[in-house]
Amino acid sequence: MWPFLGREPELRAILAARDDRGGGVVLAGAGGVGRSRLAREALGRLGPARECWVAATRAGAAIEFGAFVHLLPDDAGPDRLEVMRRLARRFQEMPGAVLVVDDAHLLDPASAAFVHHVATRELAFLVVTRRTGEPVCDAIAALTKECLLARIDLAPLGPAVVTELLDVHFGHWLDAVSRRELARLSGGHPLMLRELLHALQESGTLRRVGGVWRWDGVLTVTRRLSETLDEQFPDAGERVRAVLETVACAEPVPVAVLDRVVDDADAPAAAEQRGLVTVETSAGGRRVARIAHPLHGEVIRVTLSAARARTLWTRLSGVIEPGEPGRTWPLDAEVPIEPDRLLRAARTALARHDLGTAERFARARGAAADLLLAEILTRQGRYEDAADVLARCPGSARRAIVWAVVSYWGRSDVAAADRALAEATGRAEEAEVVRCWMLLLEGRVEEADKTAKAVLRGPGCPRACLVWAAACVIAAAGLRGRLGEAAQTYASFHGTPARFAYCLALLVNGQPCDARPLIGQGDEGPPAVVGLWTACRGAVARAQGEPETAIRALREAVALLDGHDPGHLSPLCQAELTATTALTGTATLTATTTPTALSPAGATAAGGVAAAGGVAGCVVAGGGVQVVGGSVRPLFRPWVELGRAWCVAAGGDTRGAAERARRAADLARHAGQPAVEATALYDAARLGQARAVRARLSVLAAELRTPATSAMTEAANGLARCDPGALERAAAAFARLGLWLHAAEAQSAAARSHRHTGRHAHANRSHEKAALLRARCPGALTPLLDAASPVDVLTRREREVVLLAAAGHRSREIAARLALSVRTVDNYLSRAYTKLGVSGRAALADLLAR
Repeated sequence: MWPFLGREPELRAILAARDDRGGGVVLAGAGGVGRSRLAREALGRLGPARECWVAATRAGAAIEFGAFVHLLPDDAGPDRLEVMRRLARRFQEMPGAVLVVDDAHLLDPASAAFVHHVATRELAFLVVTRRTGEPVCDAIAALTKECLLARIDLAPLGPAVVTELLDVHFGHWLDAVSRRELARLSGGHPLMLRELLHALQESGTLRRVGGVWRWDGVLTVTRRLSETLDEQFPDAGERVRAVLETVACAEPVPVAVLDRVVDDADAPAAAEQRGLVTVETSAGGRRVARIAHPLHGEVIRVTLSAARARTLWTRLSGVIEPGEPGRTWPLDAEVPIEPDRLLRAARTALARHDLGTAERFARARGAAADLLLAEILTRQGRYEDAADVLARCPGSARRAIVWAVVSYWGRSDVAAADRALAEATGRAEEAEVVRCWMLLLEGRVEEADKTAKAVLRGPGCPRACLVWAAACVIAAAGLRGRLGEAAQTYASFHGTPARFAYCLALLVNGQPCDARPLIGQGDEGPPAVVGLWTACRGAVARAQGEPETAIRALREAVALLDGHDPGHLSPLCQAELTATTALTGTATLTATTTPTALSPAGATAAGGVAAAGGVAGCVVAGGGVQVVGGSVRPLFRPWVELGRAWCVAAGGDTRGAAERARRAADLARHAGQPAVEATALYDAARLGQARAVRARLSVLAAELRTPATSAMTEAANGLARCDPGALERAAAAFARLGLWLHAAEAQSAAARSHRHTGRHAHANRSHEKAALLRARCPGALTPLLDAASPVDVLTRREREVVLLAAAGHRSREIAARLALSVRTVDNYLSRAYTKLGVSGRAALADLLAR
């Protein structure tokens, strides 16, 4: 059974009603919302010694006192009044009793009358549950109408609670898109969520990718799920069922349209009255109808026969535009659609990033939509398929741009892409946007910046081109360490591309705290987009020294991109995952490993670059420019080498790792990425070559003047000179930036420098500060952190307690051995956990073992 979540306010209200000597409460809510579970939880808190649970059923409603039969004596006669007296006497003999009546809307009249009698005579504290939308006896309705009991309406669980339930079920290893869809289909109803998960597991549509659970979106209606839905949504008759099928095919359906296409004019109102259909006002002010519960609508669509769908869409095709979400039935039902409407539907689906639907409508349109089809295929990363389609298209500027995308991102043919862009006369701005991203990916950052700025200065440039050109300017400015310019451009061009690019700029320049809010609610959109934002989330976590959080996010990003990776970003995410794992001291580098990873401080922006177009290209679609696929480009070579460095370091070869980090810095310098160069140089300092890199770092700090580069320079000088003062100043600066791992390393190095010079008091204080910083980096184990004995930070008595606890002794045994109280032992352990950055005895034993 799932834990009790999300109903704490309602539970408190029930307990408060009992404390206020109230007669009880009525829990009203839709089927599957959790009424019975709340009642059981309340019963356990109200007094299980004097509890009575009565469950009403449809079958029992045909029998007088059918719900109370288990409380009746064996010699109870047929006289209704006598039965009621004997039941009342039973409760009179149990002062303080609690009576739960579950599903009171199903009670027979005699049982309902007795419940009303209990309430009026206050024979017990009542907890009555009833389903909203169902007719009830007047005796049950009177419980709240006459204010005998307080009414508590149960709304569906919020998305956060559903997410928590899914995390409990999957152990935090469910990707964001699947989590979003499961929460949507369940509608916040725990029963629906449970049955939906059971159906997915039974049908095998849940699969694991890299340890992360994914749902492919295909719903198989199992017998158990069908029976549950039949119970929750009983058959309301043929006329209401016709309304449900019509709405399910094309929801949201304007009410005016629904009234025109259904045979029975009263049926829509009947469906709404039974709570099966909801009517709401759309953004345009129209009243539209939807299936009340999302899972119910999905099951209706899945189980609807092709013949019935064809009949419905024949009626709807003249009044509803296809292509909107849920309106793909014309293709399945083979209903004839006008060519212009097919083309509009394809473009509508494309704008919604529903590439599969867009492709289907474009193919149905035929040769006239070939160019649009080619664009759709490039966005799916199917470049050779797009090339085949382009071969049928006549020459045009639009075709030339799409061919440039296929040539560069699909075939890595820079020359062919340049020739194609040169032929794109009449669409110069769009061609230049594609060109600036090509230049950026080729590591020609300054040229990319100039090209993108020329687009921004051009008169009459389409808005979509301006947005993507601005994103290129922001990304280039970030790579060159010009955060002020990046911020100024971002302020003028908000939107997803610019937000991705600015996230990259902040990460590259060591400001993860400012990058984190940009990620925001990155769970909206198709899997590829959500995967990129998830990769960004992992990059931020890694930059802040949280490798375990970063690993979880990056594994989820890899799962999301599996099968939805037009930019071929999975290798980057996998490499970033490997390099992040290295920060825990557990990664190894084999002869065949070629990680394309990034640095832990600033250049952990694989997700940012990818999302902004870094390893993807641009193609014009419907007047817009969007990101499409490609492979790892020269822009990322410094990050590839830096990822290798950390894998080598995890294998114990810090000298070799430092050499690779310096090689990464050289690559970044030649590619015009000083911000990445600074990060790579500081990584070399962290790996033991501070003296060799501090001079160049000082030059970069003077050029860039960013807080992170200044702190890196101070720390490198402190490491080179064994200067604890410089290291402590650097640690404080890192902490202000949210670079907790850098801060912990610098503070640990300061403690060792103090101890080396015999200043033990200063060393202990630095150790204390380092321990607090290290507590913010659970699981991190780098050379600078690993060089100190973990128990050096503890007092003598804390050390005694910790060593005994790590050896497996319980607090009571430790207290007896050291002549302390158990509470004192626990206090020592609590302080030690904080100083060492661990969360329990198992982690403590593991830390000391390492």
